[in-house]
Amino acid sequence: MIFSLLVGVSVLVWGAFAFRGGGEDDVSVKKHVAEIMLLPEGDEPLLFTVTDAEKMREEIKLTDIQNGDKVLVYQKKKRIVLYRPSRQQIVDVLPLKGK
Repeated sequence: MIFSLLVGVSVLVWGAFAFRGGGEDDVSVKKHVAEIMLLPEGDEPLLFTVTDAEKMREEIKLTDIQNGDKVLVYQKKKRIVLYRPSRQQIVDVLPLKGK
């Protein structure tokens, strides 16, 4: 599933994210995002942490991305949410491109 997501989504540049899987921090991030944004129901997101913001800026021209930002990928709803935990803010919401 992750492989098909990485192949189908041009914004997910290998090496610029660290995949996180279901830890307590993930629950906390989802809870904070849900407090400030209506999230898709019935679509559990994949959660990534940005580890190479410079690479992401070059690849997708998203200038406001920073290391430590969280990326929630909703595959069914085809939506990507960029969240900045340090400010507890939604930075951007993007369409999920690909198949």
